[in-house]
Amino acid sequence: MSFSEEYYDDSPNPASDSEDLQSKVDICKEYVSAGQIYAYLDNIEETIQMCMEYDYNSDGIYLVDAVLEIAPYNSEFWQYKGILLNNIFEFEEAYYCFNRALSLNPSDVESLINKSITEDNLGITEEAKESLRKALELEPNNEEAIYNLGIIKIRQNNYREAVNDFTRAVEIDPEYTEAWFELGFCYENIERFDEALHAYDKFLEFEAYNSAGWYNRGIVLIRMADFREAIKSFELSLAIKEDFTSAWFNCGICYANTGNFEQAKSAFNKAAQLDDEDESIWYNLAEVYLELKDYKNALACFNNAIKLDEEYFEALLERGYCHLMMKNKKMAFKDLYDALILINSDYNDFELQTDKEKKLRVSLIQNSIKKNLKSAELWAELGEAHFDAGQLNESIESFNKALKLNNKNAKALYGKAKSELYDGRISESVYNFGNAFLIDQELKKIFEKEFPDILSSRLFNELIFSN
Repeated sequence: MSFSEEYYDDSPNPASDSEDLQSKVDICKEYVSAGQIYAYLDNIEETIQMCMEYDYNSDGIYLVDAVLEIAPYNSEFWQYKGILLNNIFEFEEAYYCFNRALSLNPSDVESLINKSITEDNLGITEEAKESLRKALELEPNNEEAIYNLGIIKIRQNNYREAVNDFTRAVEIDPEYTEAWFELGFCYENIERFDEALHAYDKFLEFEAYNSAGWYNRGIVLIRMADFREAIKSFELSLAIKEDFTSAWFNCGICYANTGNFEQAKSAFNKAAQLDDEDESIWYNLAEVYLELKDYKNALACFNNAIKLDEEYFEALLERGYCHLMMKNKKMAFKDLYDALILINSDYNDFELQTDKEKKLRVSLIQNSIKKNLKSAELWAELGEAHFDAGQLNESIESFNKALKLNNKNAKALYGKAKSELYDGRISESVYNFGNAFLIDQELKKIFEKEFPDILSSRLFNELIFSN
């Protein structure tokens, strides 16, 4: 039987891309069927290596198994099989193959490195590190082993130690692009942004058309608050990969931070077209519409964000502001109420707080009031006790009595406002919070502690101001 040699000539530019691979596989399968494995072993090995490169994993395993059937003590082919099994996430079988390869050739550094990858995927991290240490004992300057040690440390969030590994890797091989990329990632995570930028720049010297490299560079520049320069990086990333959602999103962030709201709108809209299930995209697009005073579109985008995440309290606050700008105060109050409840969720269910100790405190204060009915301080204290016991109506009544005795009692006003808030009387609550802050500015600090992010919201401040 004759076989085609078309794909195995000795010309200086043999066909080697993935388009030709299926033809090579088919020819090698002919060799196997004809029992000519030994005669064409070099060709089969070359094809297996291409299968590993181009993810033709099932074909690669078929050819490796055929070789191992007649050459079971060939460590190199056991290693090939392990790599192919790794590619299809069959880590247990891959682990067996690498151990078999190493039993036949204990000094095979490549098998040790690949075994470590499998061990890491199996979650036996210390064994993975040990395999890499053995590899480095055999080849102290093996940059791949050093790089893989760094990768394990990244997965353990040990970025500072990983920096040492990747730095050593690029010292050995200054053109080790993957190591430059990971070095940039590590420096970014330990907030050494100048060094992160340098590492990504080095990576891009070798991989100028890598969209992820330009994207990561842009993220570092955002963290350095250099938004204009970041835009250039994101635009280059998008020129390479037009459907890169995160690049459109962060480009929008940068445009918004430089006051280019029309361009920001365009970028966020593009991101939303690519991924309409990301609530943060809709939120940021809504924020841009707010800046442009396009309240109708802002409202629609906030609605989308809240539909995707019902607990998105920032979107509730901003939607409330949007309602307020559209003269819908009732809906603004509702959004403020819902946001406040979400933020301070510990107080959502007052029934959980009606324990005996709190009820006893109410009784003790009531007994004290019987002896001093005109003590505004005692009535305010009773209001707080009722609030803690989840008795909202009684709490409001007690604070009213305190305020009747002293209408400048800021703590009583504040306590009443908080009780009204949880009782759903949101407009009265906002009004009383505002009056309490006017009397005692220190209460703003208490409010900010109890309701993080609310005091600085434009909805709350607008409502306070308008009242």
